[in-house]
Amino acid sequence: MPKVETENKTPEKETISSLDTIAGTFAFSKREKFITDRYTLHSFFYQMKENPDYKQLFSHYGFSKYDIYPFSRKLEEAFSWLQLADILSLDNPKYGTWTMNSEIKEKVKNKLDQIGKVNDINKDKIEKLELLGKEFDNYLDNIENKKD
Repeated sequence: MPKVETENKTPEKETISSLDTIAGTFAFSKREKFITDRYTLHSFFYQMKENPDYKQLFSHYGFSKYDIYPFSRKLEEAFSWLQLADILSLDNPKYGTWTMNSEIKEKVKNKLDQIGKVNDINKDKIEKLELLGKEFDNYLDNIENKKD
């Protein structure tokens, strides 16, 4: 994952970055392929930011509520950085899905595990990311079931 400079430069103070939040959501999902539909993704992450259980994970993200759907420029940047770092890949002709293979998922989980060992606050956030991955699966399952 790309290293994001923060004020906390010592390992004891390492925290979960905005990129870790998004990468972790994908990594803890049961899926390897994810739709790239911006309405769906931005809406999901906005709902999670508004959810008291996950709000602390999204403190880096602001959303405009005056567009057709809740939109976050920071979330778009995260998607771009994750693609540049080869954490998410677009490997289909229509660019309709991202892929995060199992090897990359394990690398992301291992990195998050190391951060989680730094302090209890991080450990709690990692546990919330695991739940967030399941929420993401349920959200996408519901959308897919509506299409059928």
